[in-house]
Amino acid sequence: RILSSLIMGREERFPSTGYLPADACWLCYSLVALAYVLAFSAPLHLDPWYTGLAACMLTTLLVFFFAFAYRNTGIYDPYWCWYPLFSALAWMATATSMPSARGCYTLGLLLMWFMRYHVQWPWEGWTRGICTEDWRYPMMAKQLGLSDSTGPKYWILVSLLGSHLVPTLLVWFVLAPVQKIWTADTLGPGLGLLDLFAIAASLGGVALQFVADRTLHRFRSRSIRSDTDGSIETHVCSKTCREGPWGWSRHPNYLGEVLFWLGMDLAAIADGWTTFGGSLSGILIYACFFRISASLMDKRSLRNRPGYATVMKEVSALIPCPMFIDSAIDRVLIPAPRD
Repeated sequence: RILSSLIMGREERFPSTGYLPADACWLCYSLVALAYVLAFSAPLHLDPWYTGLAACMLTTLLVFFFAFAYRNTGIYDPYWCWYPLFSALAWMATATSMPSARGCYTLGLLLMWFMRYHVQWPWEGWTRGICTEDWRYPMMAKQLGLSDSTGPKYWILVSLLGSHLVPTLLVWFVLAPVQKIWTADTLGPGLGLLDLFAIAASLGGVALQFVADRTLHRFRSRSIRSDTDGSIETHVCSKTCREGPWGWSRHPNYLGEVLFWLGMDLAAIADGWTTFGGSLSGILIYACFFRISASLMDKRSLRNRPGYATVMKEVSALIPCPMFIDSAIDRVLIPAPRD
């Protein structure tokens, strides 16, 4: 049976998607914060790196419990943004020395990244609760031949693994190299040229995300409200935005996310606690994930937006590059015909 979402757009619904009230959302993330306090008050490991990993894994399972109880995986959506901040604050609070200048600026960058997301895209779970889910969850279910968010196949493969544990680990790969900046007993090298590159990359990433998301939101508002009434997040936009950064990247918001964490990991390299290979391997995995995610969105846009195949021939997915390179990647990731 083919999956049939009840609402089509950026936010969709399974037939069995449950309503998650605001008080449950607040309870869930209050417990996440409490779990971090307990995990670092009575460390699970002498090395704060492992304590941080254990804390994010256990709290991910806690969020999954709420998702399963209320039949709505959408409660995970803000977690990937909250847990790096919880981890950073916990690491700094339990460090045996005062934070360095590098520790202060990396925390400041993380706060800017966090605030940009929550101010620009306030989560409805805090105020009204949620009754929809990200469109990727139905897509993953459909790929497994599922028509609803029921049964162990959905809750283990799609929700727990695909929508909780994997995203948490992907963020961990880029967050973990920064840990030593916030917990080291001895100060690393003084600030230098690499720190300037780190700050520029992270600030540039946050700025790019802000401009890209604001441009897209305004474009979708104009395009969708001219055709229909209701929330722009629950309707498909049949037009393609090519304004601002969307004119040279099909997914500039994804590129901004990669740039932000590239800057953070450059700061870790500047601090001397990790190598280029060790730190940038996480960024490479992160970038590959977003390139694959970009192709999933492109495949969806090919179905919903007339002329999108032409856009794919003219604009790179993430980083501006020769189109024959980008097109070759698209042929691997999107084997289906474009027209």
